[in-house]
Amino acid sequence: MRALAIGLLFLVTACGGGTGSGPDTVAQDAGGDLPDLVADAVTIANELSNSAAVPPDAAAIEYLCPDGRLVTARYYGEGAQASADLLIGDTHYKLHHVAAASGTKYVGDAADGPSGVGPLLWWAKADRALLGEASEARETPMVECVEQDF
Repeated sequence: MRALAIGLLFLVTACGGGTGSGPDTVAQDAGGDLPDLVADAVTIANELSNSAAVPPDAAAIEYLCPDGRLVTARYYGEGAQASADLLIGDTHYKLHHVAAASGTKYVGDAADGPSGVGPLLWWAKADRALLGEASEARETPMVECVEQDF
């Protein structure tokens, strides 16, 4: 992408993109700031190439849990690279994918689960998801949340 932007800039310069012809005319038309134009083109090209690394916004899916909590989930990636962002109340959780026999399972970090013993667990399948704690010492039961059509 950077090469394309720089190539276009040099093409315009070489072809005389201003009222006259040649690089000197383009520099004069640009107020003599040709180096600044090149720097701007490189900056834009860098921003374009870096933006490809950012995952596209995923649609928010709302789930309602039996205790009245609303969970907003956004899913990114596929397979082992998949992740999920959950918003439960005012708290944001970033979860990573783990193997599951059925559905798609995500866990958080350390002790961010409901009882503070283990990591948060989100296990989604079809229009339902289980919310709880990924710990054998689970002190709170898993709850089944249902996708909502708002």
